[in-house]
Amino acid sequence: MSTDKLRLARELGAAHALDGKDPRLADQLRELTGGRGVSAAFDFVGSDATLALAVGATRALGKVSQIGLAGGAARLKVPENTRFEVQFEATLWGTIKELREVIALAESGQLTSIPIEVAPLHRINEVYARLKRGEIQGRAVIQPAA
Repeated sequence: MSTDKLRLARELGAAHALDGKDPRLADQLRELTGGRGVSAAFDFVGSDATLALAVGATRALGKVSQIGLAGGAARLKVPENTRFEVQFEATLWGTIKELREVIALAESGQLTSIPIEVAPLHRINEVYARLKRGEIQGRAVIQPAA
């Protein structure tokens, strides 16, 4: 991953920005979580390697969501590569044809980005109430770390 992308992630509020291609990524995730693992892993690629990382990096009672459909397989084998009570789900939002159409729209500049409101974790109830009332324009993102 380029240093520009890591810098942008930090500028946009990421508490930690890690290089997904770094062979030490799993160790870095364990270090950042005090050895526990992440509470939730969202795999936007869906390859064998990214799914293995997501499964292996998730803590007990955590959740892995596969969003990307790169043809990989999630292999959960307790306790060999995953902790106890890790939930796994695969989500689907559209077909490959629809994905290609969205990418083509984005590449042609025909998509307009939506407003994103970032709020700290301690404001989650307020943001949720505003969301229910329809007062959030675009998307609301809760930032768990300061």
